Amino acid sequence: MIEYECPACGAAMASPAAMAGREETCPSCSAVCRVPVPDGRAREMPAVLSPAAAAPVAAAPAPAAVPTDQVLWRCRPAMIRNHPIDFAICCLLIPVAGLGLLLLLAWWLDCWATRLTITERRTVLRRGILARSTNEVRHADVRNIQVRQGILQRLLGVGRIEIATAGHAGVEVSVAGIAHPRWVADLIRARQT
Repeated sequence: MIEYECPACGAAMASPAAMAGREETCPSCSAVCRVPVPDGRAREMPAVLSPAAAAPVAAAPAPAAVPTDQVLWRCRPAMIRNHPIDFAICCLLIPVAGLGLLLLLAWWLDCWATRLTITERRTVLRRGILARSTNEVRHADVRNIQVRQGILQRLLGVGRIEIATAGHAGVEVSVAGIAHPRWVADLIRARQT
């Protein structure tokens, strides 16, 4: 067994040796972590990927002159932890002609269609299923990172991240329901040059 910690929440994890280099879902925070290779040739810390990423994706080889942009964090907004009272109301509306189920399905699709990806050089926010919008911000251009959390959100470990750049008057990237928002903001700040 390979024992390691989830970089997102710090929970202790153990995986069979056959899973080395593959992805495993953290039972505490649902982040998908890469299981470290025990011989030391792997990264010092497992890379955290989105809860939806289940199988490794083969990347095309990058040209030698262009450095690769390694994914550091990939996540989707939390559904229940971000709005627990709304979730309880939807559950209460299930007996009313299935209205609660329709609301929960629409809400889940909205969360599933939103993905925040942080790489070594940029932050990318993608929204949409059929029609898609992508907003990308280079870390070198970031001038302001805001983290917003209400009382209940602080207790549940989620919040809103807002990123503004020097070339834009307002906030360019804004997404609510992100797990560990202060850690995500520190991750972006550490890569600013």
